[in-house]
Amino acid sequence: YRISVEHTGARPALAWLAAAPAALGARRIGLLYVPFAILGVVAVLLTAVLTQRMFNERAGIFAGLYLAVSAAAVNYSRSALPPIPAIVLMLLGLIALNLRPGCPGFPSAKRVLLCGTAFAGAILFHPAYLLYLSVPATLIAVWPNDEPILRSWATRLRIETLLALPIPVVLVAYDLPNVLFHAIRGGVSSQDFVYLHGLRKLLHNPAVYGSHEGVLFWPRYLVASNGLIGSALLLAFIAIGLLMKRQAKPPSLQRLIIWMVVPWILWAAWMSVNSYARLYAPLLVPLAALIGVGAAG
Repeated sequence: YRISVEHTGARPALAWLAAAPAALGARRIGLLYVPFAILGVVAVLLTAVLTQRMFNERAGIFAGLYLAVSAAAVNYSRSALPPIPAIVLMLLGLIALNLRPGCPGFPSAKRVLLCGTAFAGAILFHPAYLLYLSVPATLIAVWPNDEPILRSWATRLRIETLLALPIPVVLVAYDLPNVLFHAIRGGVSSQDFVYLHGLRKLLHNPAVYGSHEGVLFWPRYLVASNGLIGSALLLAFIAIGLLMKRQAKPPSLQRLIIWMVVPWILWAAWMSVNSYARLYAPLLVPLAALIGVGAAG
């Protein structure tokens, strides 16, 4: 337990997932990557489902196809890195939030709590993914206020609090067995909160901080991973997707843009953090959805 936390930079779920095949008796290094490959397939299917719900079936198919052949997504699916399992959890959270256009009513408290729990699980794979909670939080903040329940900002604030509630609960609950074990033996210290201690060590790790490339880092990474011709085709599909308003029932297109732009700007504004592609990797999903809308047009 301690090794899984201390040697993965406060990413315990990543260590547990990578170690699962070994615990089941796998004797080859390649088998340790099988759970990530399976989750890569699940991410493709969930991307197709969510895009279909937000737009239409054709857009969902093309979105799933893009993610399936995306060099970046394939690379993460064959590597024991946090993006793919975290993306799966984020997709489940957004599906729970129910972004289907024309669906009556604001998401129930249960759906908001499920969404927050899914994003809290993603944080166990990489603490920096806390920033992606800004996506459902922004969607809730700009949700059309045609319902009496949403006309009060105090109500919206309570809903946002409910969305964020699972995060401290999950962080504390992960250390709870260790704390209880030492409490039964007669002594509890701050060192028993291993995960929280790992988070503090990560925040003081000099490798995390340095020069950031700003808003241009993510576009440059996409060009590098897709090549010039591939990037030109993707740019054409993105332009078509942004112009295809008739394909998007309000407010699906606006929600998709929020999903893609808000985390990108927040990462770019955090100038003291090094540019790591894995931090931007969850943005591959809204990119795939926008490409799907353009290709379906």
